[in-house]
Amino acid sequence: MKIYHSDLNTKVMLRYKQLQPNRELRALISFGKRDVHHANLLLKYRNRIDGLIMDSGTFTLNFNPKKYRAGINFKGYMSYLRLFANKVDFYFNFDEDFSPGGFKMNFRYQVDLENAGFNPVPVIHDCYGPEIQTYIDCDHKLVAIGSGELARAGLDELRHIVDLLHRNGIRVHFLGCTQYEKLAYLPVYSADSTTWNRTGTSGRIFYWNPQKMGYNKLDKIAMDDKPPKRLTKLHIRNYPFRPQLEEYLGRELDLDINDLLGKKRHFNRALVNLHYFVLLEELINQKHQEQGFTFK
Repeated sequence: MKIYHSDLNTKVMLRYKQLQPNRELRALISFGKRDVHHANLLLKYRNRIDGLIMDSGTFTLNFNPKKYRAGINFKGYMSYLRLFANKVDFYFNFDEDFSPGGFKMNFRYQVDLENAGFNPVPVIHDCYGPEIQTYIDCDHKLVAIGSGELARAGLDELRHIVDLLHRNGIRVHFLGCTQYEKLAYLPVYSADSTTWNRTGTSGRIFYWNPQKMGYNKLDKIAMDDKPPKRLTKLHIRNYPFRPQLEEYLGRELDLDINDLLGKKRHFNRALVNLHYFVLLEELINQKHQEQGFTFK
């Protein structure tokens, strides 16, 4: 199982690979967010990361259509793929319509890209409509499930959906999802998320606490002194496993708590949260191996 990190900052990536040169690090770039970091990952530092995929930017477009309509369109995406499709592991269809009734439009884009010689990964936005069976019949080997469906569906629902695709020899990518239980207990081939970045800027770090009870050992620890927007159960001031956390930070990333509170706190928190998800990928793969999940 592979986790791709969206909006990966170049400086964070380089520092992380310096600290953890033997661990695998993958990134997602978006046609909708073409910036210096996007270009660096695609061209300058492609050999420093272990995997790279490309999103069409339709999530960004749907989030703010007035702002991004001019810069994110099907014609531009196709032109971009002509230049850079061979530099990424895979890329997604231009799934512009996220609604349950958007399959007709999205499938037309899929077919148009295929007719132009591309091999985009289809994106499913309605798991109970015709999409899944259509892509099974079309003999696709990899499909993605949209973040909206993943947010709505529970684990039992997702198990039925993913198992159906897996039995038909189709690998599944989860868009915008890195929840442990949804990745560890299902035969999911890959996933992506911006959580590594958003969590640090919102004042929290992620820590897999081996002493925590239960199957999901994630602790979300607030670092800032200002009151959080949401109720936070764990704060660094009174975190009961702080000695273990400090030992982990020093051993894995050459950091201490002061590094997460000082001038470079956002950068260092990004390193901590990025490392959490790299380790999470390894934990998920161990769980997959225990369950006998294999991918064709």
